[in-house]
Amino acid sequence: QEKAYDLIFMDVHMPLKDGYTATKEIRDGNGINSKSPILALTANAVKEEIDKCLESGMNKHLAKPFDPAVLRQTVIDLAG
Repeated sequence: QEKAYDLIFMDVHMPLKDGYTATKEIRDGNGINSKSPILALTANAVKEEIDKCLESGMNKHLAKPFDPAVLRQTVIDLAG
């Protein structure tokens, strides 16, 4: 909330707060990062997981392990 980010990498499964909740808080907070692109990083690549990421406010989903070239292109695409 104190620093603006050009891109946020969001782990979906974190120990204290999951990525869905964290994303919703970022989006709903109207803070300096409320419009920052958020890229979900998770080992779960099923359609339901992808949909849940997007519904929570993440811009894109990338399954781990990922190809570095795919990550690079995804970052370029999100930078617009």
